[in-house]
Amino acid sequence: MSKINIIIFLKKFFITKSLACIAKEINIDVNLLFPKNIDEFKQAINAISCDMLFVDEFFAQMLDREQFTNDLSKSEIIVVGKKRDFEFIKIFDFISEDIAKTEIYEKIKFYLEKFEETNQEENILSEREKDILRLVAQGFTNKEIADKLFLSIHTVATHRKNISNKLGIKSISGLTIYAILNGIISIDNSNLLV
Repeated sequence: MSKINIIIFLKKFFITKSLACIAKEINIDVNLLFPKNIDEFKQAINAISCDMLFVDEFFAQMLDREQFTNDLSKSEIIVVGKKRDFEFIKIFDFISEDIAKTEIYEKIKFYLEKFEETNQEENILSEREKDILRLVAQGFTNKEIADKLFLSIHTVATHRKNISNKLGIKSISGLTIYAILNGIISIDNSNLLV
């Protein structure tokens, strides 16, 4: 079973309870993050691969277009609010705060099930990429990884580039967090400093 990373960036947290209930109902492992401000939000999307983003229309208007198109290009983005009149957010899925709670529940369930089906169809990382990610998360350099796996440095660099592109994660710390969240490495074996 895969883990879905969901960022909840809302003024009101009424969606949260629904997400937890639906995830349990359809047996999906969900990792919820709740940034408190724009800076925390930007840190979160740089650290992990955000699969789904529930964002308040107020916050959506504060974020620049480049933030959405680059950092969140692989994410399912759902804007929550009262009206959908802000030009930029018209291109994303929208949940109205004013609809009945059962309708909100059904919409969220639809998004989660859709994501789970898509995720099951794609095996995101190959076994070789997982091997390389495991070693990256343990702090090994490209040369050390190449020596351990009997590969050329160029091959390791290509694999690392592909891993970053597939996951949408640029930093070593972000890759390490992804590896921990997805059971590729245990926190005891990572190079994270507490």
